[in-house]
Amino acid sequence: MPTTIIYEISADPLSNSNLDVLAAYTVDILDKDCDLVGNDASGPQLDVSGVPGFVGDSTSFQVYET
Repeated sequence: MPTTIIYEISADPLSNSNLDVLAAYTVDILDKDCDLVGNDASGPQLDVSGVPGFVGDSTSFQVYET
């Protein structure tokens, strides 16, 4: 199964230019449409069950990239 790394960051990257990475987690990719953005009608896109403190699932999440 393919995996990706998600990062826990210290602030909202859209309104803060100074961020710290607080933690990194390797998670399995569950998405079947190869597009990890926006809402996914087929269900969760990532298996976030191993991420401490994460509430809900990854059906709708934001991807930040540079």
